[in-house]
Amino acid sequence: MGNKRVVKWAANATNGTILIDGSSNGAANGQLKNPYGILLINGSSNQIYLSDQNKDYVGIWTFGAGIANTTWFTANGTDLNQPTQITMDRYGNLYVADMNNQRVVVFCPNSTTGNVVVGTGTNTTPTLQHVGGIAFDSNLNLYVSDINENKVFKYARL
Repeated sequence: MGNKRVVKWAANATNGTILIDGSSNGAANGQLKNPYGILLINGSSNQIYLSDQNKDYVGIWTFGAGIANTTWFTANGTDLNQPTQITMDRYGNLYVADMNNQRVVVFCPNSTTGNVVVGTGTNTTPTLQHVGGIAFDSNLNLYVSDINENKVFKYARL
């Protein structure tokens, strides 16, 4: 988080390869401010999903020459608010822990607009306080940690 970069390390390597340079303050597109969650796309060596907590986005980074190309995600037209962890189910749906919106958002494959699957997304009557980690078990039950409540919630197969 402090270096604002993503580094790829080969097995037994003594030096890593910088994939996303963090030399800036993250103000421009394609720059990181506070990278948090990272997810490798199976079968692809040149794409990752990455959440940036302070820029309030999740993006797909496709690497080539120069700055990475990115695709940004929103939830039903509303902004994410400090997205933290990200995970994917076996069907390719992307799940985002949208911490300060008190919700978990799902993005179907090839879609950049998500839907709320857990949480109210409001401060007035939140079912979750601050979503931290998210994970699936082998039966596709969703587990969500709530940082403020110091609890882990289990949601039956979605």
